[in-house]
Amino acid sequence: MAAADGISLRMADSFRPGELTKSDLGLSSEMLDLSAVGSDIARLGLEDSETLSPSTMTLSNCKSASEDEEPSDCASEDDKEFSENSSRYCAVGCNEPGKLKTRRRSSKILSTKFMRKLGMKSSSSSFASAYSIDDEKYKEHLEDYHTEIWTKELLPNWSRKQSCSKVRSLCFKGIPSQIRGQVWCSLLGNKLNITADLFQVLCEQAEKSREAYEEEKEHIENADGDVGGFGGKAEELLLKAISTHKMILLDLSRTYPELEVFRNEKSPYRQHLLEVLEAFVCFRPEIGYSQGMSFLAALLLLFMEPEDAFMVFTNILTSSCFVNFYRMKMPEVKMYMYAHEKFLKEELPSLYSQFKKLGIHPEMYMVKWIMCLFCQLLPLECTCRIWDFFFLDGDVAIFRTGLGILKLLEKDLLKMSFEQIAYQLSHLPSDINEDELMRSIRSVQVVTNRRLKELLKEASSVYRKQGSKNENP
Repeated sequence: MAAADGISLRMADSFRPGELTKSDLGLSSEMLDLSAVGSDIARLGLEDSETLSPSTMTLSNCKSASEDEEPSDCASEDDKEFSENSSRYCAVGCNEPGKLKTRRRSSKILSTKFMRKLGMKSSSSSFASAYSIDDEKYKEHLEDYHTEIWTKELLPNWSRKQSCSKVRSLCFKGIPSQIRGQVWCSLLGNKLNITADLFQVLCEQAEKSREAYEEEKEHIENADGDVGGFGGKAEELLLKAISTHKMILLDLSRTYPELEVFRNEKSPYRQHLLEVLEAFVCFRPEIGYSQGMSFLAALLLLFMEPEDAFMVFTNILTSSCFVNFYRMKMPEVKMYMYAHEKFLKEELPSLYSQFKKLGIHPEMYMVKWIMCLFCQLLPLECTCRIWDFFFLDGDVAIFRTGLGILKLLEKDLLKMSFEQIAYQLSHLPSDINEDELMRSIRSVQVVTNRRLKELLKEASSVYRKQGSKNENP
């Protein structure tokens, strides 16, 4: 296997989704001995006396951590954690304190071996040069220790532990790759009661639709438009189904093109991605398929079995703001944009004024950010960290993340023209560090569940009045 350029077809077939082992993730047997770092790990802020807010949230009710949470306190906890263990770090080739601090914090939530097995290149190629070998081992010890906490303490006692502060703290630190799928499922729940049997039935239904598509393809191409012949009402409906099928097939190769497991037509991941998307179209035909959905499903398949990925995918798209965006339901989409603009004005007034001056509207960037949940815009490591936060806090996490990105880029954006800003917001920097981004997100002060509800209610009143005026000029 080439170091980082992809995996062979034989390798793609050698593992199944959801069965990535510790060896796949770069965890050797010698790294399972935690005795060497036990005394240091005990000081990493994972005791029961953590001061973070104990409130946690799934997508079903979309609460924030706490209405009184101060994100700056969260950031200070990270500072304390790393300062206490700074003696463990040996940065190379960097004498500037600010840069050294950033490199110390850089996390390797997706291990190098895991990324290589997926056929992707690491966005942190300079990672090795910033740390000594001992530091790499220490970080992998730490990730394995976090895995042990999840698997032995939290997940087996989920009904009792899901609201404890330790869950929130560990989610913000980054959920280890090998258990990320299991934790996401636990955080989200299954409000729709999606089962593996239902997924199988929908897959069979989708397969029949594909067969019908092949049989009727020639007839539809020769449709005459008459109601009684080919081209009538039934043909119009079939044509719509064919269009959806074609769109999904086209998007398969466009989904994470840097990952061999989705780029290779014979990869099991690619087949599972097709099944999940087509099953969803059969389950919710009124929503159907839209571009961007494939990235959501693909990311889930990296960490869980197809039936679990379908369960999570379906619950996400029907239990959060996504359903309004994928159906382009008005005025709901405008209401969310109204809320974002208000948050922007409160958190980043200078940037808000600049956007207003240049005519930069939320619809120009925020709609895409929400519909793909940042998948098409950020490195995979960053996206996974954001998703950890999203499964924890729901819709609130989306708007807090949006402001966190703008806050991180604010200095540069204030110097740009309209064209430069429009391009930058649709092509986010590929070298964004996931830890810097998470600190920026956690520093956002204004986005809470209560405030989001207030703004949506306010926006509803505004657009309802506008609708009344339009009806009665």
